[in-house]
Amino acid sequence: MHTNYRQIAFSCLFMSVPILFFAYQFIIRVMPSLLTDKLMQQFCMDASQFGFLSSVYYLGIAVANIPVSLMLVRYPPGFVISVASILLGALLFIFYNLNDGILGVFVRFLTGVFSSVGFMAVSRMALNCFSRASYGVVMSCSITFGLFGAFLGGAPLGKLISIYGLDKMITVLVVLSWLIAAASLFLPRHSKTEEEAKLPVLCFSCLKEVFCSGNLILLGFASVLMMGLGHGFADLWGVPYLVASYSISKAEAALIVGCTVFGVMAGGPVMSLFGRRFGNANVILVSGIMEATVFLYVLLYHASFDVLLLKVFMFGLGFFSASKVLFFPICVELSRPSISTVAVAYMGFIFMAGGLLFHATLGLALDYVSRGVELACYGCYSSGSLRSALLIIPIACSAGAILTILITRVFAVKTISSGGGASL
Repeated sequence: MHTNYRQIAFSCLFMSVPILFFAYQFIIRVMPSLLTDKLMQQFCMDASQFGFLSSVYYLGIAVANIPVSLMLVRYPPGFVISVASILLGALLFIFYNLNDGILGVFVRFLTGVFSSVGFMAVSRMALNCFSRASYGVVMSCSITFGLFGAFLGGAPLGKLISIYGLDKMITVLVVLSWLIAAASLFLPRHSKTEEEAKLPVLCFSCLKEVFCSGNLILLGFASVLMMGLGHGFADLWGVPYLVASYSISKAEAALIVGCTVFGVMAGGPVMSLFGRRFGNANVILVSGIMEATVFLYVLLYHASFDVLLLKVFMFGLGFFSASKVLFFPICVELSRPSISTVAVAYMGFIFMAGGLLFHATLGLALDYVSRGVELACYGCYSSGSLRSALLIIPIACSAGAILTILITRVFAVKTISSGGGASL
C-alpha cells in the first residue's frame, strides 16, 4: 500500500511538467488579445490581416497534431517537451520584436506547431504514468490545471505588463520556457507496454478512412461552428470589444474575459455527467442553444451590464461552452474501433481549425462593417462595429448544435455510456 501511494505521488510529480508546459502554451496563445492595437500598428495590419495572423497559430496546431502524437510514441516525452519549450520561448521573443508582417505570420505559425506538443504530451504522460482506467480522471484534472494558463495570460499578465513593461515580461516568459525545458529532461522514459503495442498503428489507410468519412466530416464541421467563443472572442476580440463598449482598462477587460475559462473548468465535469445521463448529442444541443442565447443577450443588451454582471455572464458562457468536449465520444461512436485513435486525433485537428476559421472570419467581418468609418488608429474599432462582427458567433453556434443532433439522429448514433473526459 505504501509503495502504491509513493508511485502515485511520483506519477503526479511527473505529470506536473507537461501540465506546466500545457499552461505555458495557453499563456502564449491568448497573449496577443492584450496587445491587439500594438501588434496591428507594429505590423501595419487591418483587422482582417490581423485575424489571419492570429488564425495561423491554430493552423500550426492543426497540421502538427497527428505528427506530434507519432513523435511522442517514438521519442521520450521529456525530450519532445524540452525542445518545444525552448523553441516556443525563442519564437515568443522573435515575434514581439518583428516589424515585418509576413515574417510575423510565419513565426506565429511555428508557435502553433510547437504549442501542439502541450495537449498531446499531457495525454501521453497520462498513459505512461497511470492505468488506462484512470486516464479520463487524470486528463480531466490535467486540462483543468492547464486551462488556468489561459486565465494567467489574460488579466494577471496584462497587469504585469502595465507595471513592468512588455519587454521585461517577455524576458520572464522566455526564462520560464528554459526552466520547463530543463525540468522536462528529468522525466522518465517509458517503453511501450504489450497493451500499447497491440493498439492500431496510425497508418495512411487509417488517415484516409477518417478524412474521407462523411459522418466525421459533418461532425467536424458542426464542432467548428461552435468554436467561436473560445477561438475568436475569448482569445482575441473579447478584450477589444469590452474596452470599446465599457471604457475599461485592458487588464480589467481581460479579467472579465478570463471568467469564461473558469466557466469551462467548472463545466467540464458537469457536462460529462450530463452526457452520461441524457446523451452527448442532446447535451451539446441544449448547451449550444443556451450559449448562443446568452451571448446574443450580452451583445444586444450591453448597456444594461455592469462589470460584476459581465463576469457572471462570461462564466455562464464558459460553462455552456464546456459541452464541446462531448464531441470526442461522439467521434468515437461514428468510427470503427480500429481507427478510433486516429478519429480522436482528427477531432483535435478540427478543434484547432475552428480557430483558423473564426479569427479570419471575424477579422474580415470587422473590416466589412467598418468600411467608410475613419479609425483613430490601427485596431481602434468602435463598439458597434465589433458587436456587429461578433454576431457571427451565436449564429454559428446555434447552427453547429442543431447540425450535431441531426447527424446523430440521421446515422442513429447511440451516445456512449462513458463521459467526454474519458475520451479526451
